Amino acid sequence: MDQANSWTFGFDSLDCITLEPSPFGLYAYAELGNNILEADLDKAVTDSYASSFDATSPTDSITTDACIFDEPVDHHHDMFHPTTEAEQYTFSLGFRSRLPGSPVSFLPGQPLEQLLRCNYSGCTSAPFRKMCDFKSHLKNHAVQVLGNWTGSQPCRCSWPKCPSKALFKSPRMLQSHLENIHVSPLLCSFPNCIHRTPFRSNFDLKRHLRTHSGEQGHFHCPYPNCEKDPKVFVRKDKWLNHLRSSHSGDTCPLNHCSAAGKGAFQSQAEIVEHIKKSHGNFECGIGSCSSGSRSRFTESELLNHLEIAHEMQYNDIGSARNVAKLASDRTVRSKDVHACQDCSCCRKSMQAMNRTGKEVAEGTSIR
Repeated sequence: MDQANSWTFGFDSLDCITLEPSPFGLYAYAELGNNILEADLDKAVTDSYASSFDATSPTDSITTDACIFDEPVDHHHDMFHPTTEAEQYTFSLGFRSRLPGSPVSFLPGQPLEQLLRCNYSGCTSAPFRKMCDFKSHLKNHAVQVLGNWTGSQPCRCSWPKCPSKALFKSPRMLQSHLENIHVSPLLCSFPNCIHRTPFRSNFDLKRHLRTHSGEQGHFHCPYPNCEKDPKVFVRKDKWLNHLRSSHSGDTCPLNHCSAAGKGAFQSQAEIVEHIKKSHGNFECGIGSCSSGSRSRFTESELLNHLEIAHEMQYNDIGSARNVAKLASDRTVRSKDVHACQDCSCCRKSMQAMNRTGKEVAEGTSIR
């Protein structure tokens, strides 16, 4: 299928679309609140929106007959233009938000003539020429679905063929579902992403986009002999699933845990539940603590650890806490604090590990 003839995109509160020549070809500029969105559109696509245009003059601006700007768009200085090969490839597929995570989406693979066709079961409306009319039509269907809300008990979405099995406890929750799934689908716009279904919220979409960004994960498997990849995770839920399905034991594997005694838990499921409820996202990387396993402190536990284990003063503890909050991995490191005592627990553990490694290397028995 010709790439130019396969487009699907959804917009939240779309006000207008403008087609305009640019150094990268013909672009469509769309205004979404304060965000400016753009896409590189082939002539075969733009012909379906504008009856005629002249893209030969670099000063001409062509607008659709739908929701047009009253004045020429003057946001070129504030636009994000593709520079790398990957960015240009992304732009060749569909609309791309200038701000990552904005509720703008596309899904290649649908014929052009079906772009603005309502697929609501039983709907006999003709295909729409204007995006704003199409969205207004879908919102009318959403109002019908909301009208089915009785208020007496949680209900499922009655949109025809909706795959969601969620029970919505309030009209607001159902309305959010309708907007993000059916009216303006929140889809991942990353090239070749295999996740082709809408996300429930912007939070879920942004969390998913982090898996594409190459961002280093901060959730490390605390089991030193773990043999299953990956061992580092971007998302906490994936990390917890790894702990639940890949390991077993009766003690918490995290460092400095007050419930780390042997036999403290009956199952791995109890350990994971304990980690979810009793551990946080803060880490200590001061001295010997940087060589030990992960601790996953809560904020209050980190403060207690700095005061007791490192014998830090009150003002220094506050400064270290602020540094940790600003750090992407929530970690306090030696360079971030004044001179302090080393953690005796981690120091002894590290010395024992070094001694054990030396004995093994020399062929001596381990006591």
